[in-house]
Amino acid sequence: MKPLHSLMPVALLAAVAVAGCSAAPNDAPASADAPTAEPPNTETTGTTVQPLKVNDQGTWTQGQPALTLAPSSTNFCFLGGVKGYLVDSSEAVSLSDDGANWVLSGTGRSGLSATAYCVPMNGVPKLTRDSNAPYAYLWWGAITKSPTKLGPVKNRICFVAGVQGPFDNELSFVNVWSDGTNWNLAGSDPSMMATAYCVNGITERSDVFNLDAFQSTAPVVLELASEYACGLTSFQGNFRGTSESAQITKIVLPGGGPSLWELQTTSHQTGGVSASAECFR
Repeated sequence: MKPLHSLMPVALLAAVAVAGCSAAPNDAPASADAPTAEPPNTETTGTTVQPLKVNDQGTWTQGQPALTLAPSSTNFCFLGGVKGYLVDSSEAVSLSDDGANWVLSGTGRSGLSATAYCVPMNGVPKLTRDSNAPYAYLWWGAITKSPTKLGPVKNRICFVAGVQGPFDNELSFVNVWSDGTNWNLAGSDPSMMATAYCVNGITERSDVFNLDAFQSTAPVVLELASEYACGLTSFQGNFRGTSESAQITKIVLPGGGPSLWELQTTSHQTGGVSASAECFR
């Protein structure tokens, strides 16, 4: 089975590896497991906020070929869920831009799967990709060590796009977070790899929604599905089984109420699975 970096085109690996190594910040948190907390988000651009259309999800499952989602020139896609074994460095899921389309893929044991959502970039707000597109930002524990800076926070949002294990204990994690100035990407283990994509031009983003399995496993309601898009910014846990998952799903309130995004996790392992999500429009 191929690791995450071998799932990517050679040019992509070279580009993200260079970006990841050169972007290691001098003012990064002392350790990746203690990111600087961000104050409550109040960011808006002053632009009239419009509902954001989210296209139907796409789900890749181990044993299937790579799943083509949408043209990358007109869409921004982001990871909305991961489930199954990610317990060693041969197991990975990856959302990538191949230069023409967003592609969801992976490698691992039976039961491994990943879900992604896409939003059109030519709607309102009009979104744009980073100048490094189609390449992803990379954090590679064995090389980058310090968190990888993903660029400024203002009018931008970033999400986890791909991970390569090991998620072999309850404290294993990958995390995309804002320190108030920059977005950052890091993981918990030197053997891990993680990628992220960012998008510019958002008019509003939510606070961080956290589901901490050490406190509660109850699902966390995010935002209105008719107005926001929501993606994974972190997940943590021992992914040593097909029941381990972190997912953003759409729910409908009883009695014909509105549709909402909800963050859910499942686990049969000690410590459970924790996750974080952010929403934007």
